[in-house]
Order: sequence, then structure tokens, then C-alpha cells
Amino acid sequence: VLDQAGNLLDLGADGTVLHEFATEAPEVFAVADGIAVVASRGDSYVRGYRLTDGEPVWRVQPSGTRRSMDAFGTAVVIGRPDELVSLRAADGVQLWAKPLTAVRVAALGDRLIVADRTTLRLLDASGAELAGYPTQEPDLSFGAGAHLVADAGELFCFFGRFAYRREAA
Repeated sequence: VLDQAGNLLDLGADGTVLHEFATEAPEVFAVADGIAVVASRGDSYVRGYRLTDGEPVWRVQPSGTRRSMDAFGTAVVIGRPDELVSLRAADGVQLWAKPLTAVRVAALGDRLIVADRTTLRLLDASGAELAGYPTQEPDLSFGAGAHLVADAGELFCFFGRFAYRREAA
């Protein structure tokens, strides 16, 4: 749990506090590979903090606004207005960047499902597109936006009164 001030609590399954430390006030954050990755609201840096002791382990300054951040295996994927970027959680090294507007992102094992404005895209760990499923929507970011649910080889995208179902092979 990370509050708006940057206070992080790492909780066990029973609610016991395992670790507690302060980070930067977050714009967005995710946890991957034992690292809390925090994009700061106060400056343009993205930082990695070791969960076990709160020690900062890296700091990078990727350009652009961060809209979202999601864990994806041992990496985090940062959604920016016109690009999706993957950073390795252990050291902050950029693994790949893909020019697309990610409205929603969902990880499903070693696959990443991305809803851009008109299409559902299935990416692998290297950012390569494995499949694209066009929707009939002119802009999935409109209104309440799209919601992705992925599990057991199926992908659902809910938008307004419509639902799109695909095999997430």
C-alpha cells in the first residue's frame, strides 16, 4: 500500500506489516521483482526501492508524463500519452518502448494485453505484438474508459454497454 504522501506499507496475507518506509509522493507506482517502482509526483524521476528495507536502488529520468504503471513479470510498464515503455524493476534499465496510446494494460503471465484507443493488442515480454483485435469503438479512452479482465486464456474488454471477448492465446 502506498499513500499519497509516499508512505509505503508491505503487508502480509494476514495484514501484518512486513516492511514500512517512506518514498517520494507517487504519481503512479507498481511492485515487481521485490522492488517498489515509484514515479514521483514532485519531479520527473522514477525510482526503485527495495521492499525488504526501503533502500533506493536506482533512479532514472524518462521523459514524458506517466499516466499508468503496471507490473509485468520482472519489469514495470509505464503508459505515457503516446508511448508504452518497459523498465526492468531490478535496475531501471529500459527494455523496450512501443509507440501507442495505452488506455488500459493487463498482464497475463508472460503476455501483456493493451487496450489502445481502438484496438486490443497482445504483446510478448519483448514488446513485440503477437495479435491485434480491432474493436468497433472510435475511442476507448472516452467517458469512463475501458476495463480489461484477463484470466485462464480469455480476455474481456468492457466499454460502456459493450463487452469484447477474445482468446488470450
